Amino acid sequence: MRGRAALTDRRGPSAFLSPFFEMAPWVAILDATPHARGIWLRNHARDRHALCDMLITYRMSLLLCGWIDAASARRLLTSGVSVAVGPCDRPLFDILPHVPRRPATDRFATFQVLRV
Repeated sequence: MRGRAALTDRRGPSAFLSPFFEMAPWVAILDATPHARGIWLRNHARDRHALCDMLITYRMSLLLCGWIDAASARRLLTSGVSVAVGPCDRPLFDILPHVPRRPATDRFATFQVLRV
């Protein structure tokens, strides 16, 4: 299974989803294990095109974010990256168990709003 990514307001266990897409300070790259350990990358570019490029290059299967613009969502979906929009008022690691996993395939991508 390919990895998942989340856009967060800070790094570490106290991270919340960022309510901004390209302006999110951190990108959590989560591995494909059930424990959801990950690495944290600084979003230096603060540019939606660069952020989409990074997610596609890293071959993420899913992006979890607090908000995303339509053009970026369309680009990710057509590149095989599913998008899930979640609440920004709960810690990331409380939300992750509610994010459905999808098979490792480039044939489809989904857009969903999480009701957590």
